[in-house]
Amino acid sequence: MPFIPAINIFGHTSNCRNENKELLQSIHLVYDKEPRNVAIRQLSVFNIQLPYLNSVREELSNPFYCWCRLLYEMHFNNRLPAEIYAMEP
Repeated sequence: MPFIPAINIFGHTSNCRNENKELLQSIHLVYDKEPRNVAIRQLSVFNIQLPYLNSVREELSNPFYCWCRLLYEMHFNNRLPAEIYAMEP
């Protein structure tokens, strides 16, 4: 089986894990019964929690942060990508 990356983008806090307020989370699928081993090693799942974007330090030199900011502005502020690109800086 080939390596499969999956990215979930959450736009509402009801989808986010309340105990973890990090912008990017790595999720592992594990078996329900002991021993709780990783079920699918070829699958990497990441959650991007957009509601927590404003709680992290702004890093405009970080491409991941910029993509998250773009998605955040489009989702929460109803802006088009062209409007966001025109923003300063």
